[in-house]
Amino acid sequence: MADAMDSKSISRKGVGVRLPSLAPASEPDARARALESVGRELGAEIWTQLARELVHARVELEALLAEFRRDRERGLGGERLLARQAELEERAHRAGWCLGVLGAAHGVDLLLARREADGLAWFVRTVTEARGWRLAPADAELPRTDEDGWELALLAAWLAWHAQPSDGELRWSAGVRENERWLAFEVPASAELRARCGELVRALAPALRLRLEPRGRLELGWS
Repeated sequence: MADAMDSKSISRKGVGVRLPSLAPASEPDARARALESVGRELGAEIWTQLARELVHARVELEALLAEFRRDRERGLGGERLLARQAELEERAHRAGWCLGVLGAAHGVDLLLARREADGLAWFVRTVTEARGWRLAPADAELPRTDEDGWELALLAAWLAWHAQPSDGELRWSAGVRENERWLAFEVPASAELRARCGELVRALAPALRLRLEPRGRLELGWS
């Protein structure tokens, strides 16, 4: 894979190395294959966890609802039970949506009409929990996406998965430059990851961009 990144495909700006983002638009099947490969890589690690979380949340939620039905007054007046119900509903919703994204990456439309502006934050948080890390800053500050943001959520989670924080704290940053929004994580800047990013850029440009800098900053950009 490293041979695909020749000297003509890399341009240097300051201390960073910008991966090629001016390649001609990819054919739809190339884009689909790239997204499927990312989904396969992430799914191998977190599909089982997401499915288990969804099942457990629903089982506990059904038990809570049964308790509410047995004693409606106590259930509706119990702040702890209501808070737990809301938490379980959110967990089930989040896990179900993330599973839907992995399915969409494989060409299976489990999402149907579901669009989530907070989906990127959900998926990055799922990866963080799977790794046993902490997000810095908190996930509530992660970028929100438009109604078609499942691909961004998938790629942001893939970026987060490749981080290897020594202290268990996953550091990220985000911002806007000109007409581009971006999200970046600190990652090990390996030749293998650089080559993998190059493959994805060629398949996903120009709508989405990946940029890996030598000092270990992996950035996802989109318009």
